Amino acid sequence: MRTVNHDFKRTGVSLLLAGLFVTLALSACQPVRPESEVAAAGAGQAEVVDTPAPTAEANRAEAQATLDEGIALYEDGDLKEALSRFDQAVEMDPSWADAYLGRSYVRFEAMFQYNDFDQIIPIEHDLSMAIKLDPSLAEAYCQRGRLHFMLAGQFFLLFPVIVEQGAADYGRYLELEPDGPCWEEAEQFLEIANDPNLEEMLPMIEGEIASATSAIEQNPQDLAAYWTRAMYYAALGDGEQAVRDLKTLIETGVESDSLSPDQLEWLEQLERDMDVKFSPLRFLLESPGL
Repeated sequence: MRTVNHDFKRTGVSLLLAGLFVTLALSACQPVRPESEVAAAGAGQAEVVDTPAPTAEANRAEAQATLDEGIALYEDGDLKEALSRFDQAVEMDPSWADAYLGRSYVRFEAMFQYNDFDQIIPIEHDLSMAIKLDPSLAEAYCQRGRLHFMLAGQFFLLFPVIVEQGAADYGRYLELEPDGPCWEEAEQFLEIANDPNLEEMLPMIEGEIASATSAIEQNPQDLAAYWTRAMYYAALGDGEQAVRDLKTLIETGVESDSLSPDQLEWLEQLERDMDVKFSPLRFLLESPGL
């Protein structure tokens, strides 16, 4: 697996709190792992559910050959075809952690080249799957920490839960590879995560929750207030409260016939996904348009 070293623009807590984007120089990708492993690419699906069963050695070899084609296409700048090859490699050998990790790199590149932030959830899925399949795959922790680093700078609302998750990923990376190529950005992120000024965000979020609660008390049919409160609970990492508000929103919307078919379908799918695995990103990056 080739490691991709991204150059981060150095930034302090004040810039992150201002919501500035942490730029990633993805063009600086360079392979450093053995050829027997994989590298730069990435796509994704939904949420991690079950770990695929080990695949026959013949399938692994076929997947490796397909993945090598994807790497070549990626290096030529053909992201669409590269992504297609990585999709095929994952289908051929869904128990191969490196295939998911590699696919995440293509997704990252596509996200930045095309400003396509719909890639965020698929990237998270691929990295979570890679880590589930191989908990010792240090590079996957670095890449997922990098995703959190980017989100912390871009999306102000995400900051508390994303910083916590990013710190956990970078911390695990340093446990696995304390002198690895990702150590500097990991140390930088952990320094930011431990800054006491971050606590200033909590009263703001708690205030938004209180405002939404007041709106619900005044009008129990206020679907937008339920969604707003669910989002802020998700920002705090409180999955139980966020999902509870989601379920109440759906029940209230159905009873009052206030949801369009598309909104109801979207919310019910989110509810099913959250019953499998809580993901704050799904609450904070997507919206039913209430």
